[in-house]
Amino acid sequence: MTEYSEKMEEILATHLPEFYNNAFIQEMINGDVNAEALLNYVSQDQSYLGYFLPIFGETLEAFGIDSKELEAFQEDGDTEPHEMLLNLVEEASGRPEEVKEVDLLPGTKQYLNLLKTSREASPFISMSALAACPYVYAYLAEQSIAAGKMTPTNPFYEWFDFYQRTDGGITVHLLQALDEKAKKMSEEEQAAGLEAFLQAVKCEDLFFAQAM
Repeated sequence: MTEYSEKMEEILATHLPEFYNNAFIQEMINGDVNAEALLNYVSQDQSYLGYFLPIFGETLEAFGIDSKELEAFQEDGDTEPHEMLLNLVEEASGRPEEVKEVDLLPGTKQYLNLLKTSREASPFISMSALAACPYVYAYLAEQSIAAGKMTPTNPFYEWFDFYQRTDGGITVHLLQALDEKAKKMSEEEQAAGLEAFLQAVKCEDLFFAQAM
């Protein structure tokens, strides 16, 4: 019997080419520092995480998930990878850049709405949707580095490597918990969870693209 997490990985594997074709990811893989796009991304991501991290913590607690990786992730709030990108922007422009509060772009609004409706549906569907965030980053980083698309000479290597290590560790715990919970769910509930995950994966792709 196919595990729930294996079905999630199949979804990611199917959509990996779309991430590689995403203009924002393409520039990173090419080593091109697009200051405006990076600032757009960091600004939107800070707003997104302001909503994501609290409900992520709530859901993790409900699932009984605890680990050093998760604690570090919640405490850091993605400050470290944001600083990596802002440092690249500063190097390119020759001046320090501050992230200003901005209006939410359509892709961010769509993503947050999905998380809201998933949360209202059930803890299982909520966790399935929330899992897309760390899983997409970890999977994209791992696959890009393993395939040689992202190498140590690339200015974005440190950013990719961060997510390969940090989000990779978080994802292991999330998938284990989801597999255990899925065993107690009906086929209909599992299908709803996978649909929420799929839509969240698409939102991640849109989130990157809207920065351009």
